[in-house]
Amino acid sequence: MSVNLQEYRRQRIRAERKDMARLLARMDQLHRDRENAQAAFNPARRALGEVELVVTGVTNQLYAARLRLDPILLAYRADFMATIPPDVMRCIFTELAHHDEFGQGDEHQTQIHHRSHYLTTTPFSVASLQPWRSRNAPLDVAMEAQAFDEGGQLENQVITALTPSIPRWRTAEIRTVQLLGALTALPILTLPTPILERMILVWSSAMFYSLPDSRVLGGLLPSAPRLEEMHISSAMPIGTRPRAVYPSLASVVWASFGLEHAWTVLSASAQRLETLSLLNAQFTAPPLSPALTPITLPNLRNLHLATSIPDVAAFCLLLSMPRLQNLSVDIYHDQLPPEFARFFEAVSSSVGALVLSGRLNPSHTAILRLLGNVQNVCLQNAHGVSDSLFADITAVDAQGTPIWPMLEELSFSGGSFTADESEGLLRFVEARTAAGLDDQSSPRRLKAILLDNFITPAWLRVEVERRMSAV
Repeated sequence: MSVNLQEYRRQRIRAERKDMARLLARMDQLHRDRENAQAAFNPARRALGEVELVVTGVTNQLYAARLRLDPILLAYRADFMATIPPDVMRCIFTELAHHDEFGQGDEHQTQIHHRSHYLTTTPFSVASLQPWRSRNAPLDVAMEAQAFDEGGQLENQVITALTPSIPRWRTAEIRTVQLLGALTALPILTLPTPILERMILVWSSAMFYSLPDSRVLGGLLPSAPRLEEMHISSAMPIGTRPRAVYPSLASVVWASFGLEHAWTVLSASAQRLETLSLLNAQFTAPPLSPALTPITLPNLRNLHLATSIPDVAAFCLLLSMPRLQNLSVDIYHDQLPPEFARFFEAVSSSVGALVLSGRLNPSHTAILRLLGNVQNVCLQNAHGVSDSLFADITAVDAQGTPIWPMLEELSFSGGSFTADESEGLLRFVEARTAAGLDDQSSPRRLKAILLDNFITPAWLRVEVERRMSAV
């Protein structure tokens, strides 16, 4: 071994030992600093622990005091409200009607809209609920039961308190999550509602996973001559009073068990109805009753359907809709049943606007082709619009007729295009903007492609605009 290499190693050893000595001295100093800091911190930590114990004790005392105060306060408020003459209450409401904001209370109070006497019930003391203090003004009621007691006692008290005011109800919005709550709340609507204009009954999704039993909540709305809007979403059959008439009913949203009950409503509102939605109720239903007879809806212009409803196409064939203009179809599980072919043929002469929601595939085009007079088509939530679908839309049938020959506007909303799916759209645009196409040709020249609410590559937007603007 060379002398120089040995000397180099001795120098490295001395340097490393010197550095280690420096680090050890630094470590000793840090240990002393930590001990000093710990000694200074211990009193503060003990003081903090003592404060935390006091805070916990005061919090518990405050909670107990609130529990003692609440029933006394609510009883006092109820006694006080009972002493106010109706004339004074009317003066108060008249003054507050100049303000648009809501009077807000805590979770134990009512919420009153001063302009329309709007009442929202939440888990609160029924003693403070006196909407009938103003005896003549219309009342808008919204009741949402989310956490009522299992026995339904509180909900019973709320319904009992509201019952005297039902002749003044102008709007009613009742939402519940339990079967017991629905059975408690809905019978109030078997009473006459002479000025009711809007009614919404909703049982939340928790109800939809319970199989309906044989009971029917029937006889609702025996007299509602001013009712304009009805929205029913329920897992148990709900029925209106037989032979009732709703001459003002213009809009119906039905997502409930059994289309025969919807048929009763449509029969009662046939002359006025303008908008009808038969939506997904998320459960099976019995076959359509053969006893149902056709209904003519002379003023119906808007129809919204869900393909998942059993027999919905056959049901719609019972409805004569000579003025139907706007048709929306929600396609569930990629299924557009063949039964829709007859229905589309029946309404094709008047339908000019079509909205399709869900996943489309080429097998649907043969049925969609039957809507030959649509001028506006919107694809909503149309994820996975494939090239093969656009190929079918672009192609002509055996007679040389393209799908939707009168189409002028195609829009997309709530979905996305991938690069692989974009070529089909471009070919469709090119085919519908070819030279020689105009407002009189077949097919007509496409005037607009709307991608505003669609996830689309930037280059695709630019290319679509370029091809649309080309002469």
